[in-house]
Amino acid sequence: MSSKDREAQLSESLMSKDKELRDLKRDFETLKSTHKILTKDSEETNSELESLQLNYEKLTRDFGLYKKSVQERESVEDKGIVRRFIGWPLRFGQSILSRETRRREEKIKERGVLIANLNENISKFKKKVSEQRRDIVERTQGEEKWKKRYDALSADKRSESGLERDSLVDRLRERLDVERRKNMLLEEELTRLKKEGDSKGDELDSVHAAVKKANDEFDIIEIMDGGWKSAKKSPFMNANLVYETLEAMANEASRWVEKPDGSGSFEDDIKIYVDVAENDSQDRYWKVGNINQKMNRHVKLGVDRDPSKTLRIYYDITRKGRLRIGWCGEHP
Repeated sequence: MSSKDREAQLSESLMSKDKELRDLKRDFETLKSTHKILTKDSEETNSELESLQLNYEKLTRDFGLYKKSVQERESVEDKGIVRRFIGWPLRFGQSILSRETRRREEKIKERGVLIANLNENISKFKKKVSEQRRDIVERTQGEEKWKKRYDALSADKRSESGLERDSLVDRLRERLDVERRKNMLLEEELTRLKKEGDSKGDELDSVHAAVKKANDEFDIIEIMDGGWKSAKKSPFMNANLVYETLEAMANEASRWVEKPDGSGSFEDDIKIYVDVAENDSQDRYWKVGNINQKMNRHVKLGVDRDPSKTLRIYYDITRKGRLRIGWCGEHP
């Protein structure tokens, strides 16, 4: 074979190899693009998927080597088989990612239900503590009344000790004892009826009623237009929990505004009572007078997206100021 024929043969072989190299590069770019898409999707999952991502990348590299060796051995007619092999690892990786994503979503949902149950138990405990405090106050007042009665009776006995013991005085004393017993029974009945009335009045039927009660009882609270409107529209079922939350915020706010600057944030004082967040995923603005004021700090009641089980209270407070409620309703 002449050198010219040999050169032509080598040139043809080189062009063939160059074509194969371009085909391999195109296939590699396709795999690389697909891999970027999968990588972007997998970033939305948590660290539990990282090990699966590493396995997937290893599988992609190993298959790339395998594909390259197959393409070197097979003819142009066998490319359909190679394409089927390319699709298999991608479908396999997508199946794994979908399964792990569903499992993660189920875990998040279960945790949400658990947190909602814990919030409900906390509400029950707060109500029980409030009832116990009310009982302590009533008992203390009862002890004071009995002490006053005892002192009055002792004074009467001391003043009557010098009186002559006769039938008229004895009859008057008996009538006085009867009247005192009647009076004691009437006072006990009045206390019982008042307690029953208070227990009935504690049941609030709506978020708007809870906000109105808190606004009437606590001077430190100032409800903005957005707070009234959101409360009126809210279907949140536990209105008493809303009032108790506002009550805790108002009590702590009354103490916090009197503290000197640098003594800690308002959130440090209320986080032992409520679930408070100082920031939000996006800036929230609520109307204060004629100005839209940013209020990102909020208290969270519930974690479900169901507005009957979830409520958010957005607020703002400054030293020597009032506790402004910009929103008290469903998750905005």
